[in-house]
This record gives sequence, structure tokens and C-alpha cells, in this order.
Amino acid sequence: MCYNAPCSSILGIEKIMSFSMKLRKVLYNLFFWAILAYSMWLILFKLATDFTTIKIIWAGPIAGMAALLFAALKIHDVLFVKNENIKLKEMETSLKKGFFNIQKKEFFLTLLSSAVLFPFIYKFVNLQVAICFLVGTITIFVSSFFSSLVSMNSNINVLFAAENSAASYHKAAVNGAFSTFLIPAGFSLILFPVLYFIFKDPAIIMGYTFGACLEAFLITCSGEIFAKASNLIFSEKNEAKEAVILANGISSKNMALDFIVTIIAILMGTIINGVLVLNLIGAFIPMTLVAIGVFCAILASIFTKLKGVMNSKLPLFIGFIASVILYSAISYYLIEKVFMPGYGLFYPVMTGVILALFLAGLGYFNLRNKKDELEGFTKEETTARSFVAVSLPLLIAGFMALAAFINAGGMESYTAGFWGLGLAAISMLSVSYIFGALYAALNISKNALIISEADEHKEKIEEFYPAASMYGGKTKTMFSIASIYACFVVFAGFVMTINLEEVDCLNPFVLFALIFGAGVPVLCAGLINGSFIKAAKAIFKKETNDGLEIVKKLSNKGFIGSILPLASVLILPLFSYFGITKLFEKALGMQTLTGTLLGAIVAGGLVAILFGFKDSLSDTKFDFASKECSSPVSNLAIKLIILSLLLTFILFMPTV
Repeated sequence: MCYNAPCSSILGIEKIMSFSMKLRKVLYNLFFWAILAYSMWLILFKLATDFTTIKIIWAGPIAGMAALLFAALKIHDVLFVKNENIKLKEMETSLKKGFFNIQKKEFFLTLLSSAVLFPFIYKFVNLQVAICFLVGTITIFVSSFFSSLVSMNSNINVLFAAENSAASYHKAAVNGAFSTFLIPAGFSLILFPVLYFIFKDPAIIMGYTFGACLEAFLITCSGEIFAKASNLIFSEKNEAKEAVILANGISSKNMALDFIVTIIAILMGTIINGVLVLNLIGAFIPMTLVAIGVFCAILASIFTKLKGVMNSKLPLFIGFIASVILYSAISYYLIEKVFMPGYGLFYPVMTGVILALFLAGLGYFNLRNKKDELEGFTKEETTARSFVAVSLPLLIAGFMALAAFINAGGMESYTAGFWGLGLAAISMLSVSYIFGALYAALNISKNALIISEADEHKEKIEEFYPAASMYGGKTKTMFSIASIYACFVVFAGFVMTINLEEVDCLNPFVLFALIFGAGVPVLCAGLINGSFIKAAKAIFKKETNDGLEIVKKLSNKGFIGSILPLASVLILPLFSYFGITKLFEKALGMQTLTGTLLGAIVAGGLVAILFGFKDSLSDTKFDFASKECSSPVSNLAIKLIILSLLLTFILFMPTV
């Protein structure tokens, strides 16, 4: 107890500062929710009622700015946790040095890809597409930087919140995770619609999508090599804490990049088909649905942090249900009351929502009834289980795709059917923001368990970890299914544009192209997995335990290892078109191009789903050694293959 005047003054100052911080937080929250309410009113009752003009396109930038503002608000809550642990302060300093070392490599990858491809696109296509490509690469790099920075800072600071209560930890983990996911979404939702407003041509906007996908692929390949090698090193010799903490943050950021690139690809493909079917309305409806998804995720995040609920998995599921209800209600109002009443376009939207509900419910069921089932599983049993467990989601996804296609009028117009498939994919992703954030929360929890040395802290964290693990695994399945949908929608828009009426499946060259195309994403995944194993072995040979040295060496290995997979994805598929075209005829080249794309989409999508589920089983077991790079890399590879082939076709088809 302190009774002297100086001590009393200090206590008084501390109370004033504490009150000031609480007041500032309240004012920040009031300001944000006022902005959010005004933004939703502006979209629903001002812009949407004037949908015949291009004004509704501003729904995207408004939602993007709301996402960034919300992320900034939650970052404030996470980053300003009081840190008095000297040991953890030292680790935080070391983490920042490692983080900036990794960012230097990513920046160089950005410069390298831009320097090589920008003049090429400018020379052989036009300046507009080249500018869009450059904007796409820069957007993804900036998004990746800030998303990684938030994820890294959340990792340590969340641990301090666990010292207070499990509820404080839960809230801090979800806040950091939401920020990690909303930052890339915010940047992309601002820039993609603005570019469409400027150029008003989906063929030009494909440059932005191609640049974003290529940059995300490079960053993800490099990051996954680093992440999985770090995890393998940690599992074998329990060293390199700094590396594995950074690695888990990188995995969260990679998932966020895959998420937003998938949305961009679906938007582009849906717009191409929508313009052919419904002119401006066909382009504006998918953009508006994505914007509404962001608002619903922000509103539903309130339910993920319910106070007084001891079971951590229940608030997460409640938050998802709240997002589904909000999104369904607002989508129904926009489509059936404002945009196209009486045409039944709400049904394709609901197929995507139902698919997301099914996958989320499956995750909740697994978590509730099978939490101890994986104990004692070997790596081989984990792999075998993953192949069995994904069969039902795949079958349901196939039926839902067919339902969306038919409900949108696909039996009368294939273009309309694939436009409906795009709406279904957008809806599935729009209600899945929460589960994407939970994947980031999973990695935050994993890092907190690694850092924490006090048993009471670990008990609080372990209560949350299984829920994030199971829901995070279902997130990977959702993203992989959405990637397959996205590729089919983009491919359909391209086929309709060039009037390719039929594909001869019995043609031996088409069959060869199917097999060849299927091999490319599989080869890419194999190259990445081989690179991360080599990187880990290189560290084992050095016998080093210095965290910064391990981070530096692994980031170098990741940088080198990402170049060959990119070359295989960009170059190998071209042989299926140009080789046949030069030797035989242009029409046959188009047939083989189609076969290559279909083979790549199916095989790459299956690899992503199967090994994504295997990764989730490894997460549930807290098994670092069983993890691999196939899922996120394959997701991005199939989108990059189709975009690069279509862009190349635009380049050379007139002269071949």
C-alpha cells in the first residue's frame, strides 16, 4: 500500500490514462459502427435502387473501406496489449527482424515478376492490360505485407490476453484473425471495381486478375516452403521457435491471399458471363453480393465473441449462422425486390449458402463427436482417412453446382448457367469469412501454445484450439471447391466469348491434353514439397539453433524454390496449344487447349481438397511433420494456369 504523495500521484495518473484509453476505444467503436450503418444504407437504399447506372459499382469500394476500417479498429485492440514480459519482448524483437527479412524476398519477387511480364504484356497486348497487371501485383504485395504484419504481432500479444481469462484470449485471437483476412479483401474490393469502372471491359480487367494470381502464387510458394520447413525442423528438434511462429503467421496470410484471389477470379468470370446474359445487371449483381458478404461478416463477428459462453466452439458456429441469415436476407431483398424480381435468381445464391452450411455443420459434428478419434493415428492412417472423408463434400459440391447451373437457366443457356454457378461460389465464400478468420485464429493459437511456458495459459488456449482446428479444416475445403467453381466459370466465359461450340473428347490429342493438363498442378505441388524438404534438410546439416539464421536461410530457400513451379505453371501448358497448332491446325490447337484446362482444373482441385483435409487432420493432432504444401499451392496453380493460357491465347491467336 502506498500513502506518500508522489506514489498517489502516479496512481492517479495511471487511472486517468486507463480511463482515457477506454474512452478512446468507445469513441473509435461508435465512429466505426456509425460509418458501417451509413454505408449499408447507402448501398441498399440509395445505390441499389439506381442499378441501371454504373453507380452501384461503388458498393465494392465502400465495402472495401469498411473492411479496412474494421481491421484497423481490431488491430488497435490486438497490438496495444500491455507487454511486461522481458523474455517475450526479446522474442518480439527477433520476430520483427525475421519478418522484414522475409518481406525483402517477397518484394524482390514482386519486382522480378513485374519487370519481366509488364513490358511483355505492354508490347504484345496493350498498355491498359499491362497497367491492370501491375496494379494486381502491387495490391497483393501490399495486402500480404500488412496481413503478415498483423498476424505476426497478434501471435505474441494474444498470449498476454490469456493471462486475464479465456474470454479475453478468445476475443483477442478472433480480432487478430479477422484483421488478417479483411486486409486483402479491403484492398481488392476497392481496386477491382475501380478498374472496371475505368475500363468497362472484362478482357482488360483480366490483367488485374492475372497479376494478382501470379503474385499470390509466388508469395504462397515461397511462404509455404518456409512455413512447412520451419514446422518440420521444430517437430524434429524443438528449436527455431522464431521460425515456426513466423511460419504459422505466413500460413494464415497465404490462406487469406488464396481467399481473395479466388473471389477476384470468380468475379471476373461471373462478370464475363453476366454481361453476355444481362448486360450491366449481370456485372453488378456479383460485385454487390461480395460487398454484402463483407458487411455480414463484420456484423456477425459480434456473435463470435459472446460473453458468458464457456464452450468456445458454440460462439463461432453462432457467428457463422448469423452471417448466413444476414446474407440470405439482404441478398433476397436485392435480387428479388430490386434487381430482377420474379426471375428466380435467388436460388443459385442459396445453393452456395446451403453448401457452406453443410460443410460448416459437418465441421461442427466432427468437432462434437470425434474429437478423440485421431489419437494414435499414424501418418499413413491420416492420409487414408483424408481420402475417405472428402468424398461426401465432393459429391454434395457436384450436386450443388448442377443445381445452381439449372436454377440460373443453364438448360436453356449455358452462359446463364455458369453465371449462376459464379453466384453460388460468391455466396459460399461470402458467408465463409468467419471460417477463413478461424484458420488464422488456429495459427495464432498454435503459436501461443508454442510460446507459452505456463500450464495455466496452455489450458485456456487448448480450449479454443480444437474448434479453430476443425473449422479451419473445413475452410480449406470451401476454398478448394470455390477455386474449382471459379476456374469453370472463367473457362466458360472464355469459351462463350470465342464461340467454341464443342470438344471432341475421343480425339487422341484432346485425351493427351487432359492427361498433360492434369499433370501440371500435380508437378507444381511436388516441386514445392520437394523444395521444403530440401530446405529443412539443409538446416539439419548446419546444426544451427539460431532463430534468425534459420529464418534467413529458409527464406532464401523459399525464394529460390518458388521460381521453378511458377515456370512450370506458365510454360508447360502452352505446349498443348502451340505444339499442336504449329504441327497440325489452329482448330485442333483450340481443342487441346480446352482439354489441358479441364485436366488442370479437375486434378488440381482434387489435390487441393484431399491434401487440405489431410492438413486439417494434422492440425487437430498438433502434428507438424505430417503437413505439406499441396493444398494452397494447387488452389492458386489451377487459377494461374487458366488465366495465363487465356491471356496467351489473346496474345497470339490472331497471328497463329
